[in-house]
Amino acid sequence: MAISKISRRRLLRSALAAPAVLVKWPALAQQARAILNQTIQLPPPSQLPVISEWPDPFYLNLNDYSGLKQYPGQVRCTTKAQWTVRRSELIGEYKYYENGHAPPPSAVNLVSTESDVAIGTMTQRTYRLSTGPGGQLPFSMNFYLPNNITPRPFANGCPSNGPYPILITSEMSYAPLASNTSGAMASIGTDNAQILVNRGYILAEFGRDDFSLDFDDFPAGQAAQVANSRIFPLYPYDPNGVNGYDWAGKEAWAWGFARVIDFVSTLSFVDQSKIAIFGMSRSNQASGRLAWVDTRVAAVIVSGYPTTIRQYHQNANGWHNPTYDEQVSMQGSPGMMNAYAKNFMVANGSNPQKLPLDLHTFSALIAPKYQCHQVEVYAWDPTGIQQAILATREIYKALGLPISGLGNRLGVYFGTHIPSGGNAHNMGFPYWVAGIDYLDRVLFNHEIYTALARRYSYSTYDFETFPLMPDVSGSAIPLNRSWTAPTLS
Repeated sequence: MAISKISRRRLLRSALAAPAVLVKWPALAQQARAILNQTIQLPPPSQLPVISEWPDPFYLNLNDYSGLKQYPGQVRCTTKAQWTVRRSELIGEYKYYENGHAPPPSAVNLVSTESDVAIGTMTQRTYRLSTGPGGQLPFSMNFYLPNNITPRPFANGCPSNGPYPILITSEMSYAPLASNTSGAMASIGTDNAQILVNRGYILAEFGRDDFSLDFDDFPAGQAAQVANSRIFPLYPYDPNGVNGYDWAGKEAWAWGFARVIDFVSTLSFVDQSKIAIFGMSRSNQASGRLAWVDTRVAAVIVSGYPTTIRQYHQNANGWHNPTYDEQVSMQGSPGMMNAYAKNFMVANGSNPQKLPLDLHTFSALIAPKYQCHQVEVYAWDPTGIQQAILATREIYKALGLPISGLGNRLGVYFGTHIPSGGNAHNMGFPYWVAGIDYLDRVLFNHEIYTALARRYSYSTYDFETFPLMPDVSGSAIPLNRSWTAPTLS
């Protein structure tokens, strides 16, 4: 069978667009540019070998496709400069095997600003915006700012007139911010927004559905509604990437998130050095992808951690590895045609464990930014996620990034709170305030332990410790990998 070739220039474009990284490691620029005109051979997913353990992310693709020790002619990273090259390769692999390739950025236009509305001690300000070719794609943003009509001391030393740190989320509903309930496209809620603003932050929210409808809202027979609406008619979809873009819904959300930050970057009342982004459930895969490449983002809150490919999952018959869960079996099904790119669908039909990627590489690409992962112990796949976090920590160790203390760049919060209605997979109040506590730690070196978040924490509320959950026999689940971090000079 023919092996697909992807230009090395295409794979490394993201890394080379980040001058701060290249300045820090000058050798990287020389090494990366020396291979710009080479090609990297990426086999179709059907030709990949099965990788039962978490793939070792440190093997470079200098001469051939790597991702596994079984491939010949590989070099394992020994320097941080080599890791930065490898990082760009991983992004390229995500684009080829999972996300697809998005169109270039588009200008954002301010269409109108609605009158401010007072909500509690907050001021709501709504902007109507547009982007895409000819400004044909409308979207909206709600901002919740401190209400200066009622002066009060601000946490973290933020002045009453700004500029303010900001947390941006894609969970905006099309109804006014009025309740603390949560569901599909639900707003964060008044109580949650108020505690953030009381700490001296701005909350900004937009609706990801403005860019791509949520594929999970449509049964299999109606999946075409996603592909024929919102952004996709403006940037035609082509699964082969010849007469259009081979991207899909989650990449469209990430593209939209970038346009949102384009607009936020023009606002004088925002502290541009303290932009944090937040994603809940499927949205966190979009916010995480944005954080891989957008140097404007300082921190990421990932709530309802993405599910894994290689995982341990509990059901009535005990622990099983793997089950693929939502990310692969549901969202990779034909009915969810616009969630992932074509190659991911092929991998799902073959064997998802052939993919050289998993949740640890997803999280590692966010580094060196701050990130905090929130997991609902009773709702999702906490044991598999712990495996992913432990594997991600190996990558952080290799890069010399702190994973403890106030400067912890890989925070974790395992919560036990089940909101009313019995569904833990939404933005409950303890998870929300835990995320804000983490931002206070890493953005302001300010330690706050919110009592409610501490109460519902599965273990010590320090964003770094958690027990390795045992299997049904009472034994600790073994690590699902044989590799450890190399020492990078």
